[in-house]
Amino acid sequence: MEADKIDALLGQPKGVDFDQYGGYVTVDPNYGRALFYYFVESPHNSSDKPLVLWLNGAANVIFLESPIGVGFSYSNTSSDYKLNGDERTAEDSYTFLINWLERFPHYKTREFFQAGESYTGHCATARRDNSPAGTNARPP
Repeated sequence: MEADKIDALLGQPKGVDFDQYGGYVTVDPNYGRALFYYFVESPHNSSDKPLVLWLNGAANVIFLESPIGVGFSYSNTSSDYKLNGDERTAEDSYTFLINWLERFPHYKTREFFQAGESYTGHCATARRDNSPAGTNARPP
């Protein structure tokens, strides 16, 4: 968690009142697939706030770039890019969330919501079906 903490961003005013994190979470170590995220904790009582996974770009919010090949998310195996699709994107997003929660375990018991825009609404359904939070269960 602390390894992903961002002290300041270029152009960001000094002394912001929130913690921010960014980095890569591996979703397939065999092929070297990793998704990039940017996470901002709520500046007020973050321990009482739910967690929102914003797909494609108030509460604690994780911005996840998916599928691989979009933005900073990548694979070390070039043939992976030809295999992108809704199912792979949903699987990678689910694996990302599980692995991300290992870095930020204090979010495992929070309410969880997912949101997105454009075509992500289609993929979010597959993600919800895979998501423990989508079945009223808590991520491990």
